[in-house]
Amino acid sequence: MVDDGAVTALQQGKSLLPAGVLGVKGDFSQGDLVEIINTDGIVLAHGLAAYDADDARRIAGHRSTELTDILGWHGRDEIIHRDDLVMI
Repeated sequence: MVDDGAVTALQQGKSLLPAGVLGVKGDFSQGDLVEIINTDGIVLAHGLAAYDADDARRIAGHRSTELTDILGWHGRDEIIHRDDLVMI
């Protein structure tokens, strides 16, 4: 689930950053196709996850600059890159 700021960013063709993620549901692996929903539960987009569900939960709501400290390794700055995302 993403916040209103992330919705606006996605509508402008930007990537989904962890800071805009309010919550992560389900179980998925890195590279899996996932749904992006707003706070009303409406599916906005589909995208390929750059992180698995557990790591996505850990970094949700955090700035990209904090990810290495949280995860203990450096991954992508975005949870879903704009090149791996399609709006519905």
